[in-house]
Amino acid sequence: MHFQDLSEAEKEKVIKTKEMESPRLLIFVENGELGEISIIGDETEIFTQAETVLDSVIALFAVYYIFDLAYPRPYSQLLGLLQEYTLNEPFTGQKSKKFIHLAKTLNQQLRK
Repeated sequence: MHFQDLSEAEKEKVIKTKEMESPRLLIFVENGELGEISIIGDETEIFTQAETVLDSVIALFAVYYIFDLAYPRPYSQLLGLLQEYTLNEPFTGQKSKKFIHLAKTLNQQLRK
């Protein structure tokens, strides 16, 4: 999620999460510039030192990896694919037929 030019009170509302809620990125944009980037979930906020969106995505992957968390079902296939091709770490979660087909196609293209 990303938000632009929120007041401190609005930020506090956005940051609140529920117990056992999956981690996700929270990116604030202030005056058109990338601002604070946090990972929120399970009633917790983790401040990142990320200076780019890519760095923050890598930090989010690290949270899932370090705490051995399963990706949320709606995003598991996309995150699993990114994990395999950006971090070179096999995705061991349940894979759909479309995931398997896309991974096979990507592997063939990368070998060329």
